[in-house]
Amino acid sequence: MTTPINGQRLIKRAMELVTLDADGYSANASAQAAVIMAEFGVSRQRANTAIAHAVRRLRNSLPSGDFGPASFMLRVRLTERQRERLQLTADAETGGDMSELVRRRLFLDTRGGER
Repeated sequence: MTTPINGQRLIKRAMELVTLDADGYSANASAQAAVIMAEFGVSRQRANTAIAHAVRRLRNSLPSGDFGPASFMLRVRLTERQRERLQLTADAETGGDMSELVRRRLFLDTRGGER
């Protein structure tokens, strides 16, 4: 009788193998999955799942500045009226840059210092 393979062991080994590229994705996932398949005798799907978990854990453990300014996207649902109001506020405060307005409002307080 074989013992089941602990998923945490798979993820730990995957974290040792994974190297993130500049965009925060696995540089060579198929080769890493092949190594895990050979070492643990698991299916390709289970190896890919372990690699995906490892990539998410590694990406989330890094400071957000490591991937540059385009590393995340904040998505919100707005009505057309809300979008127009946001655009008017952005025009008045930042010269029309909605992204800059949102960054200012989310990450800076009214005194201009970081929260």
